[in-house]
Amino acid sequence: MEQKKYEVISLDLWDTVIRRKCHPDEIKENTADYLMTNYYEHIVERFRSINVLTQERVRCEREMGAETREKGLDDEYEIHAVFGRWVGAVMPQYLDRIGLVDELYEYELHSEIENAYLDPTIVCTVEGIPHDHLIYISDFYAGADFLSEILSQIRCPLQFDRQYVSCDCGFNKRSGRLFTYALDDMQITSEKQLHIGDNQFSDVEIPGSKGIEARRYLPEEEQEMRVQREKKYAEKRALGEEPFRLGKLAAKGEISVFFYGFVHWILESCLQDDIEELYFFTREGEFYKQVYDVIIQNEFADGEVPKAEILEVSRLSTFCASLREISLTEMMRIWNQYSIQSLAAMFKSLGIREEEMAAFTARYQIPMEEVITYPWLDARVTALFQDQEFLETVRKERDRKRELLLDYLAQKGIDPEGKKRIGIVDIGWRGTIQDNISYLLSDYEVKGYYIGLVPFLNEQPDNVIKRGYLNGYGRFDFLLQYVMPFEMICNSPNGSTIGYERKGDTVFAVRKKEAEEDQIYYRYTERIQEDILADLPKIHRSLGERAYIADSIRASAHEKLSQYILNPQRMTAQAYFSLRHNEEFGVGEYVDKTTAFRFDLFVKALFGRKHRSRLAQFLRDTTWPQGYLVKYRLTPLVKLYNLRYGEEQGG
Repeated sequence: MEQKKYEVISLDLWDTVIRRKCHPDEIKENTADYLMTNYYEHIVERFRSINVLTQERVRCEREMGAETREKGLDDEYEIHAVFGRWVGAVMPQYLDRIGLVDELYEYELHSEIENAYLDPTIVCTVEGIPHDHLIYISDFYAGADFLSEILSQIRCPLQFDRQYVSCDCGFNKRSGRLFTYALDDMQITSEKQLHIGDNQFSDVEIPGSKGIEARRYLPEEEQEMRVQREKKYAEKRALGEEPFRLGKLAAKGEISVFFYGFVHWILESCLQDDIEELYFFTREGEFYKQVYDVIIQNEFADGEVPKAEILEVSRLSTFCASLREISLTEMMRIWNQYSIQSLAAMFKSLGIREEEMAAFTARYQIPMEEVITYPWLDARVTALFQDQEFLETVRKERDRKRELLLDYLAQKGIDPEGKKRIGIVDIGWRGTIQDNISYLLSDYEVKGYYIGLVPFLNEQPDNVIKRGYLNGYGRFDFLLQYVMPFEMICNSPNGSTIGYERKGDTVFAVRKKEAEEDQIYYRYTERIQEDILADLPKIHRSLGERAYIADSIRASAHEKLSQYILNPQRMTAQAYFSLRHNEEFGVGEYVDKTTAFRFDLFVKALFGRKHRSRLAQFLRDTTWPQGYLVKYRLTPLVKLYNLRYGEEQGG
């Protein structure tokens, strides 16, 4: 029997031509995660949750759909308009709303492409039915350009003569008006059309009511995988869990999970952002680079990945060189953080020897070691910064340091005359080294990837973008109060970069080492880092050897970091409280972390609120209350401390 020939075959797209590897709602959650991670500081506090952000987006969609329906159309909305309203609701003070809407659009498109694949049997199904024209009819909130890009990326060989998308015309399949719209536009009668799709109501019953022949498309194998994905997602939502669990390794609480997730996020972000060159800042970046190399070797050996290199930099080695002018205003870049400072500490932060400045400070009767509150308001300091001889002396030193730094950067492939986009990696927490370098590279876009970011104190350079891996997760603000113990296990034995010097035609970084600090590295940190590097391939296997996992394990990464800092092991606490920490930039000296047990404060705390407040302040002054309590075998008090003071911080 001869098969009927149709003038037009119309196809549904989602779960007919385009399949997803995930539940559709996970795409929206990924976009919410991206917004929270990258713009956390701009988001109104009550929206700082992936679930709440996603719910607010859905609310905006429903609101806009209702408004469209009131105009006589169907309850449709378009993705750019949704993002505009969403950003306006959750980030009302953010200025570049149009730019962010475009950024979110590109991210969601990337996320859809990453999770999309061509249905295995739809092409042969369509080719087996005689027809003159092929179109698609889709209920979707992103238009034909968005869908065409996905179809192209999944290499769909079907050639569509026309495309009908609900958000483009305001009519949808559910009401039946999109089918009527398509028939009128094509100027054909309904009996000449065959529609194929997966949904019993909108792809079968509705077109059937219009006189269009309809076939439900549910290939058994794909439908079973879809059902399993939906079941898995429903279970995850019910339990509040991540898309998939880590294996036994993660269940033990290793900090390795954190490093794997953090560096994997950097790698995935670079691939998404088209970053071809990635620079890891010393000192912590030296270890992150090792993690990066292991992941590349184990998982991306045959792929195109960013070229990665160590960049020997520090606040001390880059700040003076980055000064745009020698003025009180420019010095606020350091005084905004260190508002109480001696001139000795100021000159040390500038990398200028005290003896070179002694005549100037004597001229204005400012003792080098005098600690000055708000230096920019002190009349003597103001007079010093009006002294032309002083300004010229500092300017010459600035220029010398700038020349050395720029030559060093050029040796690393960062030509200040070029125009590039580069990525940088540092531990956090405000990204001031990135700022310093970016002021010298005005034609570059410098994108920074950090563990976490706290609110910026200084105006940000125009060419800087910063992202924090864990920003927005519960108790993160509380966690960031105690970052130095984590810095300890990211350390290197190679010393801090304090400047640069030229030997022949080559500029070398000058690094300063501290013997006691290195002892902690070799006694404790080195072994921890070796274990982490050995764990990375095991974690990859535990995750089912997926190539893109950063978003999926972010919550687990946060949990492991929280465990490490808020519920520490005694060995870690003992190592930390043996440290001498480098605070030469800003403070002007190394800070001794050694402690003694204050039995008196603990006893007095039993007899009144005032004494308990004093004890709490003492614990905060140690810079790691949880570690202090564990060191002196008061572990039961850790949970109480975290509960009370974590809640006070909104945790």
